[in-house]
Amino acid sequence: MSAQRPQSTLRHRHRQGGAVLLCTLAAAVLSISAIAILRAGTHQRQRINSLRTAAQARQTAAGLIARAEAFVHQDTAFAGNLVDPTAMIPGAFAVVTNDGMGNVTIAAYLYPGATAAAAAKRITLP
Repeated sequence: MSAQRPQSTLRHRHRQGGAVLLCTLAAAVLSISAIAILRAGTHQRQRINSLRTAAQARQTAAGLIARAEAFVHQDTAFAGNLVDPTAMIPGAFAVVTNDGMGNVTIAAYLYPGATAAAAAKRITLP
């Protein structure tokens, strides 16, 4: 004589197993969604920080060029390096090249040892 389980117990276990599987899948989907949202937020913060740094660099270079241009207009023979201690980027400087014939080139560098100017301007003095 074989013992048989009642049908209601088998159905209950089958439903319970399906519910566990469904909950596991839901938890996995929610976890993946949360990870995607966190990554998107991190990427957005990095992008904003990059844009802020680029804007700060442009403003610093423009300020250095304006300051150097003011120096050149006060002293038309001025040539050399110009450092602004109030610049947003410490160590930024401008190089003024004067050929002595009224042609002046101003180049702004954002850090010591930079080989490429962040911005440059050429002016002709009267």
